[in-house]
Amino acid sequence: MLGLTAACLTLFLMAPATTGVAPLADAPTTKQKSRTDAGVVIYEAGRVELDWYIINDTVMGGRSQSRWVNRASEGGVFDGTLSLENYGGFTSVRSSQVDSLKAPHDTFVLRVRGDGRTYRFTVRSEQVRRGINYQRDFKTEAGKWLEVRLSIPEFQARWRGQAVRGAPVLRAEHVRSVGFLLADKTPGPFRLEVGSIHSVATGP
Repeated sequence: MLGLTAACLTLFLMAPATTGVAPLADAPTTKQKSRTDAGVVIYEAGRVELDWYIINDTVMGGRSQSRWVNRASEGGVFDGTLSLENYGGFTSVRSSQVDSLKAPHDTFVLRVRGDGRTYRFTVRSEQVRRGINYQRDFKTEAGKWLEVRLSIPEFQARWRGQAVRGAPVLRAEHVRSVGFLLADKTPGPFRLEVGSIHSVATGP
C-alpha cells in the first residue's frame, strides 16, 4: 500500500511555473491529418484518438471522482469532483502511448476550455525511470477556449513530490504519454475540455 501511495504522489506535486495563454474566439477546428505545418497533433478528437486512464486519490484512500468523455469531433472532457476527505486531494487522467514526436519540437500547444482552476499537464518520458513524471501548471478561464503554450525544456521531473536532481531536460522525441491532473486543494466540481494537443517548433 505504501509503495502504491508513493507512486501516486509522483503524479501531482510540483513547483508552479508560468505559461503562455491566449484566448480563442471559438472552439478549436478539426485538422485533416496528424502531421501539419504547425507541428504534430498528439491528440484531436475525430482525427488522432488516444485511450485515457483515470488515476484518482482513491488508490490511497481518498474520495475524489473523475472521468474522461470523448465527444466525437468536439474533443474530450475531463470532469468530476475533487475531495480533500480521508487525506485525498488529487484526480488525474493519463493517455495511452503517443506517436513519436519530432526532435526539434520545443513547445506543447493545448487548446482547452476550463473553469478558472489551475491544472497540470503531465508527461511520461523514456528518458527517466517509471514513476517519474515531467509536469507544468497552466491556468484556465471559466468558459473560455484558450491556447496554452508550454515550453518543453521547462518541464520539471518529479518523483514522490520532489524535484529529481540531475534529471535530463525533457525532449520531445522521448515523450511516451501525456495527461492532466488537478490538485489545487479546492474541493468541489471541476471541468476541463480538451480540444487538441500539439507539439511544435518555435525556434529558427
